[in-house]
Order: sequence, then C-alpha cells, then structure tokens
Amino acid sequence: MKIVSWNVNGLRAIVKKLPSGLGAFFKDIGADIICLQESKITEKMLTDDLTQIPGYEAFFATCKMKQGYSGVCTYAREGITLDAKEGLGVVKEMDDEGRVMVTDHGTFVLLNIYFPNGGRGGDRLTFKSDFQDEVQKYCSELRRQDRHVIVLGDVNIAHTELDIYNSDDPDINEHSGFLPEERKWLSGFLESGFVDTFRERHPGEGGHYTWWSPRSGANYSLSR
Repeated sequence: MKIVSWNVNGLRAIVKKLPSGLGAFFKDIGADIICLQESKITEKMLTDDLTQIPGYEAFFATCKMKQGYSGVCTYAREGITLDAKEGLGVVKEMDDEGRVMVTDHGTFVLLNIYFPNGGRGGDRLTFKSDFQDEVQKYCSELRRQDRHVIVLGDVNIAHTELDIYNSDDPDINEHSGFLPEERKWLSGFLESGFVDTFRERHPGEGGHYTWWSPRSGANYSLSR
C-alpha cells in the first residue's frame, strides 16, 4: 500500500495550479491513501472538485473557528476505509480547529494530523503541548487494543539537529518547533513503540528540509 502525506498550505490554491484537477494528479501519484494538511478548507468550501474524486473517498476535518485556517483531509481508494471520524473526540477546542482525521482501514488505523504551531510561546505553546499529550493518549489506547497505528502529517517539531538547518545558531533552541520540551515529547512518543519511518530509511543523514520559515528570514528549517 502506498500512502502519501503533504502539507499543501491551502488546498484550493493547489487545485488552481493543477490544469487537469485533483483526479489526474492523484492518478499520477498512484497512492492508495493521500493525506493533506493545512487544507484551509471550511464546510462551505467543500465543492465537488474537492470531494468527488473518481476512485477515492474524501474525508475532511475542517476548522470551525475561522476561515482559511488549519484543516486536514484524507483521500482513500474506494472500499478500503471501514470508518472515519473527525478529531480525537476528547477536547472540543482541539477538534474545532480541524487538525485530525482518523480513518480505520481494518489492518491499521491512520491518523492524519496537523499539529499546532507553538508560535512565540504563551497560550499557543501550552495548547500545542496539551494537543501532543492527547494524541499520545489516543494512540496508546489504540495500541492497547492491539491495533496497528500509522501517524503522519505535519508534526511542527524538528526532532534532532539532523532535522534543522543552522543547528549551531545559539538562539535556535528558543524557537517553537525545536524547543527542548517539544523534542523530548517526540522522543517519548517514538520510544513508546513507534517508528520514525523516514529516519529508518535515512539514518544519520542531514540536509533533508521541506520548509523554510519566512518569519526568521529563512535562517532555520524544519524537515518532513
């Protein structure tokens, strides 16, 4: 089975750049499951060109609080999804931001997640920490039920110095996304029984970056 994950930073903007639409794009990718984060889609934006993709079922978690914010969506080949739910169903405030889509595919449960950004600290960093803890509790419960679990998406944390550009910057540990407590949480999550599939395939390799922060003048980067 082929599963693809991509933070699109605006699904409608991406679709406008695809001359043949999502259907043709998905056909080229050839994936069984395609998970998108930061879709920035609200309920009223769910038009047929986003939801009616030949051969796929579409599952959306949308932000209930404001337009053009957060959101994730999972596209799965028809017939491979037994159940789907939006959010973790634990903390309404978290679910209302549309950050989690859970799909059950029988042999495994998949969590498509757009983790919060801790911003400059304060309440949002606390929110991010609480969100991380709820995700871990949810996944731990699934494992106690002997379910195989796949977690993917945008974690908004660079785990080690291999995952960040300019790791020798003396101020780098002050940025949310590379704070010691964030990295500690991710280490603990992996140690609880999960495998970082990227690092399993690329052990010890640096230079894998997919995002550059415009806020910092692009002087650091989070990978994956």
